[in-house]
Amino acid sequence: MRLSKDKREEFALRYLPLVKYVVNRFYIRETSVITKEDLFNWGVIGLMEAIERYDETRGVKFALYAINRIKGSIRDALRKEDTLTRRQREKFKKITEAISEFDIEDITDEKVANKLGVDVDTYHELLEEISPIVVNSIEELLEEKGQEIPDKGELVEENIIKKEEVESLASGISKLNEREKHILSLYYYEGLTLKQIGKVLGITESRVSQLHTQIILKLRRMMEDV
Repeated sequence: MRLSKDKREEFALRYLPLVKYVVNRFYIRETSVITKEDLFNWGVIGLMEAIERYDETRGVKFALYAINRIKGSIRDALRKEDTLTRRQREKFKKITEAISEFDIEDITDEKVANKLGVDVDTYHELLEEISPIVVNSIEELLEEKGQEIPDKGELVEENIIKKEEVESLASGISKLNEREKHILSLYYYEGLTLKQIGKVLGITESRVSQLHTQIILKLRRMMEDV
């Protein structure tokens, strides 16, 4: 059963802050042509789609349903914008090829940088530069591999660190170092933004973005054989 007109209008006002919540979980470089305002506008589209499609009889909380629709709307828009240059895509290919040379537990900044023939600082800059190409979240990584996402009635962020629910991903997570596991927990389980995680760890938001990008690339490397 769809929402009534009055309820749709009420939800549009009540749940607009969800768009800001989702937008704050995306990292946008200062030099990017994409702005937070762009993300917000795309997120509002996702919220309105959620309001139009939401069925109260299915027993799923609207806020959880809406957040996933908002994220999906933003990601779809980012893909369509495709502002990345051929040079950036070549860098992405080189980094993924370099990472594929190592077992997941052996992947370090120093080893990958050496494989690429650059210093560690340059490697960090490359990670930040390619971050828009890399899958934005673990649930999207699971979808790429055709894996079942646990408990459709709840956000993946609330479940993803539970090893018993996503075995193939858990085997990769278990091979990450403690800081990487901590970042995943803070981002997907605690719901912190990259900026908030940076404050917890005493590093910059951009550095957290770099680490998150490398974590996803590591897990992709592991799931290639799944």
